[in-house]
Amino acid sequence: MTKRKMLMVGIVMCALVLTVVPNVSGSGFSSVTINTDKTTYFAGETMHVTITGTDSDTNPNDNYIDIYIYVIGNASYSLIYMNEGVRVPHTWGGNVDIPGDVSGTGWIYVLDSNKSTTLGTYTFTVLGGGAVSGALTLQPSMYTHTLTFVPGETLHITVHDCVPLGNYTLKIMLGTNIKYEVNITVDADGNYFLNYTIPESAPDSPRPDGTRYSVELYNGTIRVDRIRYDVKLYDIYAASSRYAYIPGETININYGIFYLKNHTLVSDELYGTWYVITPSGTLLQNSTQFRAQAGVLSFKLGSAADLGYYTVYIYYNDSATATEPDRWDMYTMMFYCGNLGVYIYAPTNGAIVMAGSTLSVDLKTYVSKSGLDIGNLPECDIRLNILNGAQTLYSGTFVSDFNGYMSFRWQIPATISEGTNLEINITVSKMDSTISKSVSVIVSKPVSLGITANLIFDRAAYLTGENVTLHVEATYKDGTSGNFSYIYMVFRDSAETQLLAMQSANNPDFTYATPNNFHGDLWFVVYISDNYGNSTEAKSSVEVEYAKVLISADKTIYKAGETLTFNYEIVSKIMKNPECFAEIWDSAGKVIKNMPIANGTFEFTIPDNPETGYTIYVFAQENGVIVSNYVSISELTGYDFKISLRASAYTTNVYKPGETVFITYTLKPIGNAPVPHSIKLEVYLYASGANEKVIETQELSGTISYTLPSDLPEGTYILMTVCHVGSSSSEIYNAWSVVSVNPNPSGADLNVGGMRAMDLSLLILFIIALVVAMLLFFIVYRKLKDMQLLMGAQGKGGSQGQQQTPQVATAPVQKSTQPQMPGPAQPRPPQQPAPPANPPKW
Repeated sequence: MTKRKMLMVGIVMCALVLTVVPNVSGSGFSSVTINTDKTTYFAGETMHVTITGTDSDTNPNDNYIDIYIYVIGNASYSLIYMNEGVRVPHTWGGNVDIPGDVSGTGWIYVLDSNKSTTLGTYTFTVLGGGAVSGALTLQPSMYTHTLTFVPGETLHITVHDCVPLGNYTLKIMLGTNIKYEVNITVDADGNYFLNYTIPESAPDSPRPDGTRYSVELYNGTIRVDRIRYDVKLYDIYAASSRYAYIPGETININYGIFYLKNHTLVSDELYGTWYVITPSGTLLQNSTQFRAQAGVLSFKLGSAADLGYYTVYIYYNDSATATEPDRWDMYTMMFYCGNLGVYIYAPTNGAIVMAGSTLSVDLKTYVSKSGLDIGNLPECDIRLNILNGAQTLYSGTFVSDFNGYMSFRWQIPATISEGTNLEINITVSKMDSTISKSVSVIVSKPVSLGITANLIFDRAAYLTGENVTLHVEATYKDGTSGNFSYIYMVFRDSAETQLLAMQSANNPDFTYATPNNFHGDLWFVVYISDNYGNSTEAKSSVEVEYAKVLISADKTIYKAGETLTFNYEIVSKIMKNPECFAEIWDSAGKVIKNMPIANGTFEFTIPDNPETGYTIYVFAQENGVIVSNYVSISELTGYDFKISLRASAYTTNVYKPGETVFITYTLKPIGNAPVPHSIKLEVYLYASGANEKVIETQELSGTISYTLPSDLPEGTYILMTVCHVGSSSSEIYNAWSVVSVNPNPSGADLNVGGMRAMDLSLLILFIIALVVAMLLFFIVYRKLKDMQLLMGAQGKGGSQGQQQTPQVATAPVQKSTQPQMPGPAQPRPPQQPAPPANPPKW
């Protein structure tokens, strides 16, 4: 391409008038004819170019051209347009914007893309517009972030770099049609700003004929600058699950039509059509209409389908009859149709394989373009057979996965004789395409392969008397498995001088019972070998403990004077009833207390002046063996930081925006924590835009204030107070509270003695109601008493001579006004008579 451009420069600088050069033999155009809409232009105008080719063969799809357009001035030239590799079946047409700062003779050159030969030239004239300055900037769409806008969106246009206070004209154009025009005067800096709202009815662009919208800046009749943009209401997207297929497959294309503004499916009525073009340019899928805004478009490739790239065109608009609908778009996608291809990863023909080893076969199915993988081909049927002469040793069928992969592993029998030929037959098929491959391998005994082995124990440590279970993982160094023999040996020492046990086996698993009188490290050595001279040794050790002491504390952080409880357990197969005792060590390693312990628990009380830490040991001894374990505890130290909020003018923790919150804080040292010389307090409100307040003080308790933002919205917020302690403020303590913000609190929210006014009013009303109820009860009670006395008096006067049933007096006994003299007991008051059978109504 560089040579081609250099050729153009040479041609232009010489200003030679070239004629059409016939194409050499081969495909493509033999010549072209170039035309423009006129022969003379002003700088800044748009030139329409048409190129028509004369084909040298009958295939319109092999015509590729390069287009270059230059304007040659007095001392320089400018490349104003370049389009390389353009596929032109017959005719190409396009618009070329001529810059506003060029003038002179224009040249159009058309070359054959394949042969770099000149097919045609054309000249035109460009008249300069003078030294006119000015430029346009168009802010991209807020929805697409490109220069494609949606109807109703506002264009933000900036005019700049103009002659200060100059007069210009701004135009909104659709092709050559003026949609909006305004005369402007730029400011003293040569700038001007304009917002233009695209009408909701503005049709989509590019239009079917290629016409686009533009913002154009004029100085008089000279166009100073232009920016093209497009308008679209909808957008269409389509895709298939793959981009490569083979003949006979069905292709499903998922599509959707969305609003460009919010990417939701359109609800408007649409009319769509789609068709498929083969690599040779013929129509494969006839134009088919659809109405749904989303769905699946399906078609099937024939078993003899052309190989190459297919093009799918999906078109829609908003009208069933209009030749130039307002809303339209076309989506183009391509896929490749190729042959079935298979990569097979298996031993090469004539390779040596080992008896007892693993045979590996991996393959990938793909769509082939001249032998190259250009896309995975899933769901291919695979048959694999392994033969020993006429004997079938294995036969199986598989299906490749979505990515086209299949893996197979098979262990070659160890009994197969050396020198046997094994034939591996692989057949892959899909639709009407089939590929077969056969590989013959020779079985041999493993020689100098080498063995690698790992020892795996069921546990990391054991107790005396427990069983140690060992598994050997052994393979050849190439990763294949084999038939191995094992010799297991157990030693007391790493030097392998004190043998405790030895066993030979073909099993990779081994169990050893530890002796009842042993504790320490046991060393296991395993020799692994096959029948072909390959061998290796693996060695590892495990710890065997006579007994294990388990100890725990109910808490590991203490305060002065606290009593801590410790639990312990002796785990052993040998110790039956050990003697146990505990020792308490201080932080200097001195034993400050020892004591016998029993029943799995004991206590220790922390002194009033405690150490910063203690270590508690538990010992168990029996038959001359002592085992132990320990747990460490430490003193609780640090600081206790608390805050509270002073009651606001309203309900506690309810504030108005801009109100000041008073925070009472206290910091108390815990344990041996020193009293700090100073502290730093930071107050945060978890709200957008809220400020932080920082206070440094020597007071460990006090009150600080924080003013809420005046524009704080109504809601509930967290008010965090952070206290930094220490010389470097490295120790941090947090405390927080919840505050509610109400811009318009009612009178009911007023704080009266720490209570809401509404709550206090309700309490007073409740007390009044309770007093009234008690008074009513007392009045009713007195009425009932008086009524009862009246009824009793009436009964006594009207019942003489009748037998009366004694009644217990219910009226109060009247005390005598006479002083009581010493003497015999006073007589009981007389019994009240029974009430009448029909008492009077009241």
